[in-house]
Amino acid sequence: EEHEKYISDILQFNNQYRPSESDIILLENIKKYIDSNFPNGIEEKLSGLSEEELVETFKEIINDASGLMGVQISEINFFTPESKRDMFIFGFFRREDNSININLAMLLSGDTSIIKEQFFTVFHEMKHALQWAVVLNPENYYIPPEVVSEWAYNFLHYISCFENDEAYLKQPLEMDTFGLEEVLKGNISIDSLKEQLTK
Repeated sequence: EEHEKYISDILQFNNQYRPSESDIILLENIKKYIDSNFPNGIEEKLSGLSEEELVETFKEIINDASGLMGVQISEINFFTPESKRDMFIFGFFRREDNSININLAMLLSGDTSIIKEQFFTVFHEMKHALQWAVVLNPENYYIPPEVVSEWAYNFLHYISCFENDEAYLKQPLEMDTFGLEEVLKGNISIDSLKEQLTK
C-alpha cells in the first residue's frame, strides 16, 4: 500500500529542519512578538489567570498568531478530551474546517509547564494552517515548489503519532512545525539557520 511505503521511505530519510528565507523572517517576527508581549516570560503572564481569562488570552494569542503568520482561521475550538488517547493531544489543526483546536483539559490543568507548552502548540498548529494555505494557493507564498509538493503529498498521507512515532516526527509537515517550535523555545538559534541558508 502507498501509505505503508511512504512510512518506510520517511523512516529512511535523514531529514533536517531547513527553513526558507521567508520562514526565517517569520520566526524573527514571532520571536519579537513573544519578547514584547511576554517580557518576563510566558509562565509569568499566563500563571494566575482565571480559567475564563486563560481561554480568552489563548483566543487572543491564536488571533495574534494568525496575523503574524498571514493565515486566516475559520474557527477556534477548545475541546475536552473524550478518550484516553485525546488526553495526550495538546492541540491540532483540522483542514476540513480550517480550525485550530486546543485541549481544554491541558489548558486548565493548573500546571504552568503544560500551559506554556500549549502556548507553543498554538504556533505549531498555526504553522500547519499556513502549510495547508500554501498547498491550496502556492502562488501567494514564497515557498519552493518542491516543498509545496512535498507538503501536499504529506497531507494526503499524514502519519499520526499513534501510528508510528518516529515517522510522525520525521515527516516533512512535522519536521517543519517542530523546527519552528524549537526555535521559539530557544533550542535552535536563528543565526545558525541563517548560516545554513548560505551553505
